Amino acid sequence: MKRNIIFFVKYPEKDKVKTRLGKSVDKALVLELYKCFVADMLETLGKLDADTVIFFQPDVSKEKMQAWIGRDYPLFEQEGDDLGERMYNAFHRMFQNGHKECIIVGSDIPDLPAFIYKEAFVRLKESDGVIGPSTDGGYYLLGLHEKSLDRSIFQNILWSSEYVLSQTLEKTRQLNYKIHQLPEWEDIDTIEDLLNLYHRNLTTEFYQSKTMRLMRLMLDA
Repeated sequence: MKRNIIFFVKYPEKDKVKTRLGKSVDKALVLELYKCFVADMLETLGKLDADTVIFFQPDVSKEKMQAWIGRDYPLFEQEGDDLGERMYNAFHRMFQNGHKECIIVGSDIPDLPAFIYKEAFVRLKESDGVIGPSTDGGYYLLGLHEKSLDRSIFQNILWSSEYVLSQTLEKTRQLNYKIHQLPEWEDIDTIEDLLNLYHRNLTTEFYQSKTMRLMRLMLDA
């Protein structure tokens, strides 16, 4: 398989995942929600004609990750001092492994539908890269070819800020890249984001997801 999906995942530990959400939601519930996010995304990724690999933060062992997530996916430690370096290194490793087209996503977009991933790969064939803008000024997905991977795309970016998307697009303009922008989507970082996710999925296929089932229990409690 030449197409690849890099999935950045954190191990679900208290005060390590969804910390902003943890300010408004019981922390034990936050952990369960995060596990649901990852499970739902893996279910969606499993519908795609692409290899999924998981890159996890190196503060836990591979064995601990396997005990949680199973052995169906290759697991690699993220490498680098900041998010940009970790993403660049993940892309580089997958291209070294023989993949030609890669997209990278985090674990904050549990309801992103399969058709957007499919569109990303289609658009990647006719451009230098694809990017999925998030509503907070960042991006939820980035796709590149082996030939379009350039370290500068990930350098001198104000990560976790409202400038991530604009700064990244400026980097690609400096490289004279043609970048296709996917539909805007919302990362789930706050209680407002979570409630938005719930209400926009009352009549979608995602209604039957693990995330939505847990939210129904939460709201009924």
